[in-house]
Amino acid sequence: MKTAYHRKKQPTAVRAEIVTATIELASKLGLSGISIQAVADLAKITKGGLLHHFPNKQSLVHAVFNLLLENLDLEIDKLMSEDPDPIGSFTRAYIKSSFQGLAKNKNSIWRVFATSLLTDSDLRERWYLWLDGRLEKHRSTDSGVNLEIVRLATDGAWYLLIDKKTRNSRIASSKIQENLILMTR
Repeated sequence: MKTAYHRKKQPTAVRAEIVTATIELASKLGLSGISIQAVADLAKITKGGLLHHFPNKQSLVHAVFNLLLENLDLEIDKLMSEDPDPIGSFTRAYIKSSFQGLAKNKNSIWRVFATSLLTDSDLRERWYLWLDGRLEKHRSTDSGVNLEIVRLATDGAWYLLIDKKTRNSRIASSKIQENLILMTR
């Protein structure tokens, strides 16, 4: 007996489609606005097919967040490899990555997660585990108090600049980035 859906089994590709659909929906609707059915529809799979890969919405949200962190790792590692000065290189890469995302308008999904980080303790814990891991990895080059202050200022500036209402800050984001990087030297 043939079924309406006959797709060659490609679990990695299907998972990627599901995550991509989740990112697209969450960027438009926020995390609270997505549903398993809406993601399945956009990914062109059945709800049961989606649930085979992700048993619930939370596991799907975690998969998206993990992908964002993996991409952030790659971007930061690339920026660090281009930095001739090892002292403060993680902090400078963190600054550049934060501001490059703003310039390329890549931050719509990060904007969604930034809001959720404030209210979702599980996501916040995942963020801190990632950050603590990076800080431990770069302890010999980026553990100074001044560098910690610069990273905190970067986070504050980023939160301010992703808010569309305050995006027209009195200081251009390029000037903020430039000055934060100068503070790492």
